[in-house]
Amino acid sequence: MQDLPLPALLAATIILAALAWYALARRRGFATALPAALAVLFVGGWLLLDLRWTVNLGRQVRATAAQYAGKDWRESRLAAEDGPCSRSSRRPGRKCPSSRLAFSS
Repeated sequence: MQDLPLPALLAATIILAALAWYALARRRGFATALPAALAVLFVGGWLLLDLRWTVNLGRQVRATAAQYAGKDWRESRLAAEDGPCSRSSRRPGRKCPSSRLAFSS
């Protein structure tokens, strides 16, 4: 888990950049361009978040392909995180292997 998620960091950065731009623009007399500057900052942040999402999706696709590629449905079920439980459920009278669950609030 991230200590500071990227969306929160981007929001804080955009707010600080907008305030700095507004202070500078007010001194120079072109503060009327604030909506355009905010739009540029917003779109830039959006594109950065979208790029991060796309990279994370590519990593997940590669990890999923490595785990399940070339396997039929039975082997895929056994390769999953709950594979031991799936394996024991096919045998009558067998219980799922115990595992520790951690709950947090």
